[in-house]
Amino acid sequence: MNRKKSLVSVIVPVYNAEKYIVECLDSILAQTYTNLECLLIQDGSTDNSVEICREYARADARIRLYEQENQGLSAARNRGLDNMRGEYLTFVDADDCLSKNFLEITVRMMTENAADIVAVDDKKFRNEKGKEPETKEYQSYSLSGRQILQMTGERFQHIFVPVWAKLYRREIFCDMRFDEGKIHEDAFLFHRIYDRAKNVCFVDEKLYYYRLSEESLTRINGIYYDHPDIVEALENRRVYYLEHSMTKNAQDTAEDILRRLMRGYYTPGWDKMVVREQMQEYWSICKKQGGLKLRIEMTLFKISPCLWRGYRFFLRVLRRIKVNIVEIR
Repeated sequence: MNRKKSLVSVIVPVYNAEKYIVECLDSILAQTYTNLECLLIQDGSTDNSVEICREYARADARIRLYEQENQGLSAARNRGLDNMRGEYLTFVDADDCLSKNFLEITVRMMTENAADIVAVDDKKFRNEKGKEPETKEYQSYSLSGRQILQMTGERFQHIFVPVWAKLYRREIFCDMRFDEGKIHEDAFLFHRIYDRAKNVCFVDEKLYYYRLSEESLTRINGIYYDHPDIVEALENRRVYYLEHSMTKNAQDTAEDILRRLMRGYYTPGWDKMVVREQMQEYWSICKKQGGLKLRIEMTLFKISPCLWRGYRFFLRVLRRIKVNIVEIR
C-alpha cells in the first residue's frame, strides 16, 4: 500500500504583480507533485493582481487567499507560516516560477536523504524561462547546517542565503518568523535557519526560475543589496559565529560588513557620518587579521573615498579583461 503523499505548503506573497502572477501560479498548479496547498498573501496590492488571485482561488481548491493591508514581504510570509498546514513548505516570489518537477524532486530528495532542507540552483531569466530540464537523474550533495554556515564565497551566498528555491520541513519554522520592517529579511534569518538543520541536501539543477524584472533588478541594484539593514543582519550573524567559536567566519563577516560600508558611503539613504563611525569600529576588528587587499582598500578609502572608488572600478575592468581573454582562448 502506497504511503500517502505529504502535503506541501507553497507560500506566495503578492504585491502589485499583475504582470507576472499568472505565470507564477500556473507553474505552481502544473507541478507533477500535486498534493500541495498554495497560500496567496495579497499584501495590499493596488493593481489587478488582487482580482487575478481571487479568480485562481475560486477555480482551484488548493489555493487559499489571504488579503491584508500592505505590511511588507516579511509580514506576508509570516501570515503564510501562521496558516500553513503542510509537512513541508516552500517560498515563491510572485514574479518567479517553478520547474514543473520542483516539488517532486525536492520532496523525493527530502525523504531519501532524511533532510531538513533541500536547496536547488536557480535560473535567471527576463521574458522566457526556456526549456524545462530533461534529466531524470540529478547530482546532489548532503551537507550539515554547520558546514553551510562555515561556507564563504558568492556562489554560497547566492544559493543558501535566499529562502526561495528550497523545501523546508515545517519544524524549521515552527517558532521562527521573519523580522518585519526590515530589508534583507533573508539575511537576518540565515544563521538561525541553518543552525536548526542537521542535514541539508543540495540538488545541482536549475529548478527555480528567478525573473530579472524591473522590480527584482531594483532589489539587486538598489534598495535591497544597498540598504543599511544589511549591516545589522550581518552583525547578528557575526555574533552568532563568535558564540559558536567560528572565529574565521566571524572575521570574514566583519570584513564583509566593512566592504559593504565602503560601498554604502556612495549609496543614497546611507548616512556618511554613521558609515565612517561604523567603519572605524569594524576596522579595529579586522585590521589584525585582514589581508593585504583589505588593507589597501582601507588605506585608499582613508586617503579619499573617491580614490577607493577608482581602485574598485580598476579591479572590475581587470576582471572583465581577464574573462574576455579566457573566452578568446
